[in-house]
Amino acid sequence: QGLGQGLPTAIPVVHTDFVFAAIGEEYGLLGALGVLLCFALLVSRAFAIGLRAHNGFEQLLAVGIGVMLGLQTLVITAGTLKLMPLTGVTLPFVSYGGSSLVTSFLMVGLLIFIAQGQAVPLPHLAQATDHPPAATRVTKYDLRPYLRLSRGLLFGFLVVAGGLIFWQILLAPFLLARSDNPRPVIEEQTNRRGRLLTSDGIPVAETVLNENGLAERRYPYAGLASVTGYYSIRYGVGGTEATFDPILRGTVGRDETEVWLDGLLHRPLTGQDITLTIDLPAQVAADVALDTREGAVVIMDLDTGAVLVMSSHPTYDPNTLDETWDSLREDTSAPLLNRATQGLFPVGDLARLIGLIGLYEARAQLPADPASAPVEEMLAPLGRSGYLATAHQLGLVQPLAGLRSQPGLLPDFDNKGTVRDLAVTPLHLARVAAAIERDGRLLSPILSLQQQPDQPKQVIRPETGQAVRGLFSQVDSRMIGLTGLATPIETGQSYLSWFIGLAPTSASPEGVGRPPPAGAMIFDPTKITPTPSPSPPASLAEADRARYVVVAVVVIADESDRNAAFRVARVSVQTILEQQTNQ
Repeated sequence: QGLGQGLPTAIPVVHTDFVFAAIGEEYGLLGALGVLLCFALLVSRAFAIGLRAHNGFEQLLAVGIGVMLGLQTLVITAGTLKLMPLTGVTLPFVSYGGSSLVTSFLMVGLLIFIAQGQAVPLPHLAQATDHPPAATRVTKYDLRPYLRLSRGLLFGFLVVAGGLIFWQILLAPFLLARSDNPRPVIEEQTNRRGRLLTSDGIPVAETVLNENGLAERRYPYAGLASVTGYYSIRYGVGGTEATFDPILRGTVGRDETEVWLDGLLHRPLTGQDITLTIDLPAQVAADVALDTREGAVVIMDLDTGAVLVMSSHPTYDPNTLDETWDSLREDTSAPLLNRATQGLFPVGDLARLIGLIGLYEARAQLPADPASAPVEEMLAPLGRSGYLATAHQLGLVQPLAGLRSQPGLLPDFDNKGTVRDLAVTPLHLARVAAAIERDGRLLSPILSLQQQPDQPKQVIRPETGQAVRGLFSQVDSRMIGLTGLATPIETGQSYLSWFIGLAPTSASPEGVGRPPPAGAMIFDPTKITPTPSPSPPASLAEADRARYVVVAVVVIADESDRNAAFRVARVSVQTILEQQTNQ
């Protein structure tokens, strides 16, 4: 980040044992190498002074000081770099301390005295004896062994320098990726994360600065966690915050020059805003309708694939995530789970809808009244393999592109599983309903207005969609729908109330299409392939086409409340239709 822009306060015992690490933190590799070079020059200078000393005592004193300073420096620096066991030795002239600092300066003072001083004869000693003064008799030692010692010390400095290069260059990616690296946390506390806005520009997630100048994430509508997800420095990101994290952080869409300039000037990252497709009034209506029930509601625009409502209950308050994380993780009701995109629910009675699509695509024999015939009996011509092939064909067992979603779970026929046990998310079923209403084309849901929807994929014939649409009955003046019940397999499990609706539209007058001729009954259910058709069936007028699809699932206590999902879905759909009327 630049000189003096490190984070030495994150280093333990930084003022004594790890002061060399602080130098590397503040001044980088070149600064730490510069400090090592200064100590190496000091040791070399001490040995040079010893070679030029006037007597043996001064020679040994200067060399001893050089050895002491060199060893002390090597012990603490090598210990810091894990080249040897760390001991509590201070770094001369750098580590905080009283007596250590005084002693270091005293040794330097002795070196200066030896370098500058000249042996001065004492006059009274010279007059008292006929022999020359002792000070004038120079006794010097052979310092060649000490020169070998000096070379060893200098080699030690080279080893420490190599250790610095190893840690700060070769192992830099490893150090950056460590979970205890505090720099990402510091960076996150200064970044200006982009806002999450609803389709009408209302912020549902924004970044504010606290009294310390640190950035904090705030969620004005605490109940919209299923829409916003969460952002936490401690626990990361989830939901929509995670889906658009690179854009919200500001790490994408920037050229290299801008990135370099921001780093040079230490400017915090500023993320881009994301405008969601969520319709806030309809979202709030769905949340209020669900209340304390466990379930989910999804509404999708059939023209664009925009997700207008994505409600999931029980929910949580992302503003208090750090304080409640442990309890949220341990909560058996799983409030952190977005049931709209990640909750897997058995389809139950809605297996009739999926199976009927497979029967029409395979041109198999249909019962006289597919809407009321027993599901297992109706799907007998399709078989298990045909039913599973239909689930794959409709994209029920693949994750949704661009969203954090859970793929469907196929029934385990080998362990008493039935067609009713196919478990999918509400958003997956919304795509199936969209394919029925949009000539067999499977939409890709989008959650942001900045997203470009993928080209719809033709998965079933338009005639199949028109025929299966007859299962939907008029449930409201402007909505048709199909209700279903998922019954528990084992004692103690909950019932599920399902509803799939299309609005605004009316029911097909002819009901479910007629069975195909008997000659078309021979088929291979594992090789069901759609037959694309560029034109919609003539029987469905353009004005009768629905604009929205709604899917709701609610956990209920018993079968008497089987219409609970319809009641929840109707509230949010009516909110959207009323807004259309008022525009």
